Amino acid sequence: MGAQDNTEKVLRSLHVLLSKSEPYPKEPSKVIIDKQQVIDLLAELNTCIYQIMDELTKQGKSIILISTDLPEVIGMSDRVVIMREGYTVLEIDKSEMNQEKILAYASGGVSENE
Repeated sequence: MGAQDNTEKVLRSLHVLLSKSEPYPKEPSKVIIDKQQVIDLLAELNTCIYQIMDELTKQGKSIILISTDLPEVIGMSDRVVIMREGYTVLEIDKSEMNQEKILAYASGGVSENE
């Protein structure tokens, strides 16, 4: 089963989970949803997205990942470009990446000229 098929399966499961949510007995306008199941499905969906990204890069495609999750950025990226107010303030490749450096530039504490 390919990454796209897995993604469709997870999305269907999420849809089924939400559509089977039960009304709260005393207030039918409120719905009971099992948050842990939703979190588990979203984690599975994230894995599917990473698989699709991996397939795309194997096909020679480039991906622009916009994320605030630094471990994700460092783990998924060959290069990081940090922009602020429409300008590039840092561009580094995988060998130079670390959380502290990325955070310093992203937060405005450092500029490329420093």
